[in-house]
Amino acid sequence: MKYYLLRTVSDPKIVGVTDGGGQVELDANNPITEELKNFFFFASYWNEKRTAPNFDVRNCTATIVPKAKLTDFLNFSPALMTCPFMISERLAEVFASFKVQKYYTYPVTLSKEGMLIPDKYFLFCCPFLGYEVINFPESVFYTKKSLFDKERNYIHYKDEKDFSENYIVSAKIEKLVLNSNFDSSLDYFKTRVGEIYISEGLKDAIEVLGFTGVSIFDDKEPLIVV
Repeated sequence: MKYYLLRTVSDPKIVGVTDGGGQVELDANNPITEELKNFFFFASYWNEKRTAPNFDVRNCTATIVPKAKLTDFLNFSPALMTCPFMISERLAEVFASFKVQKYYTYPVTLSKEGMLIPDKYFLFCCPFLGYEVINFPESVFYTKKSLFDKERNYIHYKDEKDFSENYIVSAKIEKLVLNSNFDSSLDYFKTRVGEIYISEGLKDAIEVLGFTGVSIFDDKEPLIVV
């Protein structure tokens, strides 16, 4: 199966905001926001091997920031580990009809200038696939001296342990090879290495149905090998 890279957009013409930030902000005065921030905090999330909240996620609220436009894939703040965006009700229905890796959705009530709006959105939480699905010896990593430097310094990792102990923050991926235990029938996946990838079928659905807020690429590294 061919996979495509999916990224949210920051173009002000599409999202409205001009500072590159989220279009909505989880309300800081709502207790559930603090619970989510604590649960999805980067360090403790990995150290405690967390996946999805072990508490009832209810009554989430968020405020649309000034000048923001609503898109189907909706950027929000603060950032929460494994929660890349909020999704519209219509998009949630489409996701449910495709084979997306294990995920959770939590209803979010949006408001603008103190007024509730009728549009239904969900916080999308999708725990990453683990290192066990990655074939480290055959995957290709590299670093560069600068953004525009064409010369690549290749890095080879023997296994997950080698990667964890010798990981270089600035390393990029030229080729990501997945093991046989990876479910190649997935239409959407995200591992602990790399970005979000979708199948051609899901790509076509997003494009044909006109879902907004993302760009889809088939010419961006890494090459995905299944």
